[in-house]
Amino acid sequence: MSKPSHDTWMPFYPGAYLRQTGRLTTAQHGAYLLLLLEAWAHDGLIPDDDDELAQITRMSLREWRANKAKVLRFWTASEGGFRQERLDQELARAKHLVAVKSEAGKASAEARKRQQNGSARSTPVGTPVAADDEQTGIPSQSPSSVPNGTGAAAPIDAEKKAWQDAVQLLETAGAMKNSAARSFVAIV
Repeated sequence: MSKPSHDTWMPFYPGAYLRQTGRLTTAQHGAYLLLLLEAWAHDGLIPDDDDELAQITRMSLREWRANKAKVLRFWTASEGGFRQERLDQELARAKHLVAVKSEAGKASAEARKRQQNGSARSTPVGTPVAADDEQTGIPSQSPSSVPNGTGAAAPIDAEKKAWQDAVQLLETAGAMKNSAARSFVAIV
């Protein structure tokens, strides 16, 4: 079984972290960060078991119990363990962004496949096609696709269109600004 894509990276906001954890000792910072990493890798949940938590934090059981209250104040008891609200939000966002990028990649691959196969249908994924056009497989010509009124459809760069669609999806679903969305999908 492969690892989930979000498992290879985790967002970290030092300013927010330090504002929240400024009164922790060095050992408590280490314990808290190790618990955050554990939760990120295990769908946001850490166990409610002192022995396991001591192992995760690389502390002896005695050290863990002495620091437990300070470290777990950032966590909420949940069925099966503890959860951290901000981590759950970031995890959900990361999973969403992975799904959006996956869809954009699939759309791009499909566009390249259509282009390589010389398909007459150059309508990008997600573009509505009129009923008559579905039967012929030829997209409707709009004024923007007819150069200089010649009647011939201008070629569409399907890969570029797929990436533009991904940017638009990120802007809409991910509530990202255009520049951030373009950077995310690597359109300069």
